[in-house]
Amino acid sequence: MVRPSRHLCAALAAAAIVALVGCTDPAAFASPSAVAVASPTPRPTQAVPSRPAPTPSATPSPSPSNPVATPPPHSDLENLLPDFTADGQSTSKQTMTAQELTSDSRTAGFVDSIFTELGRPRTAIDVAVANGSFVSFTAMRVDGAPGDQLSDAIVKAFFTVHRGTEVPADVDGHTIRWLQFQDENSFPVDDARIFTTGDVVVVLTARKEDAALALATLKWMFKPRLDAVLPAAVDGHALQRFYAPAAAFNLGGDICSFLCPAEVGNLAKGVGAQVADMDVAIAFTRDPPGLLVVAFRVPGKKAAALIDGRVRPDGAAAEPDIPPISVSVGGKTVMWVNHSAFADSDSQREYLYATDGLLFSIRPSPANPDDRPTPIVEQAIAALP
Repeated sequence: MVRPSRHLCAALAAAAIVALVGCTDPAAFASPSAVAVASPTPRPTQAVPSRPAPTPSATPSPSPSNPVATPPPHSDLENLLPDFTADGQSTSKQTMTAQELTSDSRTAGFVDSIFTELGRPRTAIDVAVANGSFVSFTAMRVDGAPGDQLSDAIVKAFFTVHRGTEVPADVDGHTIRWLQFQDENSFPVDDARIFTTGDVVVVLTARKEDAALALATLKWMFKPRLDAVLPAAVDGHALQRFYAPAAAFNLGGDICSFLCPAEVGNLAKGVGAQVADMDVAIAFTRDPPGLLVVAFRVPGKKAAALIDGRVRPDGAAAEPDIPPISVSVGGKTVMWVNHSAFADSDSQREYLYATDGLLFSIRPSPANPDDRPTPIVEQAIAALP
C-alpha cells in the first residue's frame, strides 16, 4: 500500500484542513508513478521516436495501458489548480467537504481560527486540492469573505501555529505572499506561496529542496492556457482538449500515445530551445472521423524555424526521406509532411502550420499531397489562429 505523500499532507496543511500536526513523516512520499495513476488527465505513454504518434482514427485508445477515458468533471475550484507540475508530473485533484475539513480535532481549532477571523460559519467554506509528487496546491473560498480578507486570515492562522516570516514577492507580474517557516521537523512544509484570484485564495506549499520546482510551476500556472488556441469543436464534433508542460511528454520508451516522447526533445534540439520552456496542448476526437491537433509553444522562435525544426530535428542538412510540400488547406498555407517512405497509414503523415512561437501538427493527412484531407481536418486547420 502506498503511504500518503507528505506533500498531500502539506497541501491540506496549507489550507488548515487535515492533520496539520499529524502529517509530518519525512519518509511518507508517494512515488511519481502513483500520483500519475491517480490523475484523471489523459497521460502520455512512451514512444517510437521515428514517426508521429497515431491519430485517434488509427488508434481510438492511444495504448492498451493508457485508454482515453472521459475524465470526471472538475469543480470550479479544481479548475483553478494545475493538472501538472512544471517537471511534467500530473497532479491528483480533490474537492473537500465541510465535514472533512474539521474531522480532525487537532486541526479543528486551526480551521475555526480562520472562520472566527472572518466571522463566518464552517459551512461557508469551499476547498479543492491538487497534489503532485513534490509540490501541492490548495484553493479556498469562504462565502461572503473577499479574497484579500481570506488571505489575511490564512496567513494569520499559519503564523499562529508555526513561526515564520512573510516576504512580498512578484512572479511574472502577479503579487505573491511568500511565507517562509523556520526549520523545525514538526512542520510539514518549509514555505508557502499565496495569491488571490477574485474571492479565491490559492496556496502552494513545498519543502525547501523543491522550492525551484514550486516557483517554476507557479510561473507555468500563470501562462495563458495553450489549449485555448485550439478549437473546442470542429464540423459538429466536440474535441477533448488538455495542455501540459512539454516535460510531460519528454519521456523514454517505445510506445506512442498522443505524442511519441522523442518528438518534444527532437523539436527542442531542432530549434535550439529548452524543453523546460516549452508547452504542449492537444485536441482530439473520441469518435470517427479521427482528428488530432497538437500545438507546441516555443517562445521566441519564428514560424519557419519551427517547421524546419520539426521536419529536420538534426539541422538543415538532415533532409527527410520525402521532401515536405507546401499546400493550401483551410485557407492557410501548410506543409504536408510524410515521415516515412514506407508509411502504412495516414497517422504517419501530418500537416504542419506555424506562427511565431506556435507550431501545430494536424493529423491525419492524405497519402498524396494533392489529395484533399477529410472535412474535419480542413475545418480544424481553418480554425487555427
